[in-house]
Amino acid sequence: MQGLRFRYSTSRSEDNQASMQQVHQHIQRGHAPLAQAQVLVINELEKFQDSLALAPRIAIPKPKIR
Repeated sequence: MQGLRFRYSTSRSEDNQASMQQVHQHIQRGHAPLAQAQVLVINELEKFQDSLALAPRIAIPKPKIR
């Protein structure tokens, strides 16, 4: 996905007629979907880590004291 973003960004920067502002806008448009996907993945990983942290408490029975 990052490779695709890089190719997307460079395609506009290779255009000699494009202004610096146009190039910057082109890069930003390419970056936005990647940033959104990254936020989604990070949130899902955090949820997964939270569930893993709870697993030992649920799976391991407490020893019985006699």
